[in-house]
Amino acid sequence: MIAIDCLSYNHNQESVEIYCHFHLFIYLFIIYLFIYYNNILLIIIIIIIIIIIIIILLLLLLLLLLLLLLLLLLLLLLLLLLLLLLLLLLLLLLLLLLLLLLLLLLLLLLLLLLLLLLLLLASFFSFKKIRY
Repeated sequence: MIAIDCLSYNHNQESVEIYCHFHLFIYLFIIYLFIYYNNILLIIIIIIIIIIIIIILLLLLLLLLLLLLLLLLLLLLLLLLLLLLLLLLLLLLLLLLLLLLLLLLLLLLLLLLLLLLLLLLASFFSFKKIRY
């Protein structure tokens, strides 16, 4: 019966070995219970307890996987927030650069007005005739 189970299990070699050893252990354990205790009710109770323990372990594994998934989602959210913060800093830097460019343009305009004022003063003094 174990050989039929092992032959019907089509996976890689290591998983087949684990599967066969697990089934062999279960079958030998049940045979041991029949020989040692010779009480069918006690054997059924022990098997039910073992099944309940396996179900609890599987549920704990599922809970662990869900917690890992939650942690992964939180990490993804943190990464998204970090990316948003980086984008915000980039926009702030762009705004600062635009403000600096505007300030430079204003300074250039101020220098142009000062040059125009100097030209106006120079033209005013050049047209004035000096008399002795």
